[in-house]
Amino acid sequence: MGTKPTTLALLISATLCATSLNAVAAPTSTILASATSTADVAMDETIVVIGRNHTNPLNIAANVNVIDAADIEMSGATNLTDLLRGQSGIQVSDNNSGAVFSMRGFSSSQAVNNTLILVDGRRLNNIDISAPSVESIPLNLIERVEILSGSAGVLYGDQAVGGVINVITKAPTETSGGLQVGGGSFDTYEVKGDVSGAITDTWRYFLAGSYNQGDNYRDNNDNETGSILGRIQYQTDVEDFYVEVNHFDNDRQAPGALSLTQYEQNPRQVASFSEGEYSHEITTALRSGYQYQLTDVWALAADLTYSDSATSSFLFGSAGHIDRELLSFSPKATANYQLANGTLTMVAGIDVSRGEADFDTLYIQRNNQQTMQSAYVQASVPLTSTLSYVVGGRYSEVTDDLTDQLLYAQGIELDNDAHALELGLNYRPSAEHRLYVRANDNFR
Repeated sequence: MGTKPTTLALLISATLCATSLNAVAAPTSTILASATSTADVAMDETIVVIGRNHTNPLNIAANVNVIDAADIEMSGATNLTDLLRGQSGIQVSDNNSGAVFSMRGFSSSQAVNNTLILVDGRRLNNIDISAPSVESIPLNLIERVEILSGSAGVLYGDQAVGGVINVITKAPTETSGGLQVGGGSFDTYEVKGDVSGAITDTWRYFLAGSYNQGDNYRDNNDNETGSILGRIQYQTDVEDFYVEVNHFDNDRQAPGALSLTQYEQNPRQVASFSEGEYSHEITTALRSGYQYQLTDVWALAADLTYSDSATSSFLFGSAGHIDRELLSFSPKATANYQLANGTLTMVAGIDVSRGEADFDTLYIQRNNQQTMQSAYVQASVPLTSTLSYVVGGRYSEVTDDLTDQLLYAQGIELDNDAHALELGLNYRPSAEHRLYVRANDNFR
């Protein structure tokens, strides 16, 4: 209890820096020099995409961009994919079967493995590394989007290689509501609405939903998408508790690929082998979280999440079915020490998850049960009022019980472990600019 904050941070630094820099399947990246302007980010704004704790963008040794509510309103985008498509450093590939986001030069085929998508910190990425369903997040639910370009392997582990996109949903503190109705060509129309209010001085509720339907440009290309989110939250000066449920239903026809000749004849036609093909995904996610402010310095928090997804399809002339489920538990401790030169921030936690992916399609008959345990710690230490450094590390173990009709018909257990390390130096010469040097390795 008598350990000084700076001494504790230096001990963490020494321990982590003495660790070997060789990570299992871990590409290493180093930013030798980077200058970032944060003039477009309010100086009192806090973000949570990095640090897994509220922090100011100026205190981060990484390239972070925030799309706030005003930016979303002015963008003219009608969905999250369109909103991110216009952001520098993000490449979007969408063949009408689900958008894939690429960051830091990874190709579209690699993007689903290397860009981590979060909703309020909840992972959308699947354990079978197929593309996450960003369509499940209607734009009217989004308060802001935080984008970290570069590795976040220490804080988020698996798949946070090229970057992290964290979508923050609305959490209204007053009684309000809204309704939007729109329509367009190809028999497109949508309805979005939300309502929030206070039950008591400490209890609040939030309910939002959306529905979109359209025939789209191609034949056999109809889509029907709906989602609903309900949240109840209890909040005092020292406690914050919430329970929420999110349901998503996406039914989309698949028009198939056309040859150049077919396209020149009629670009709207359905491919001859794709008539009647479709993909229908239904996902339900339950989540609960609790945070308690122990002292002015220390806080404890934990999140428990369960998601279940079922996708039925008729593709390539054959019916298929994919079931996925994921249960995760993430407790953590955070600290904010006020020192003479600034704030020393620390975060340490454990991530435990158990997921299952069951494939029954034309080409894949596979079942995988994956269990992962991870521990991480990170500290940001002020050296002067304008100079600070960050150091952190993560260790993960994963076990896959895999059965594959072609490769492992009798089943196989695969065990692996990996680590990620981070060391950065952040210099703030003015209130609107910073320079940083950052080296890190990560894993997938």
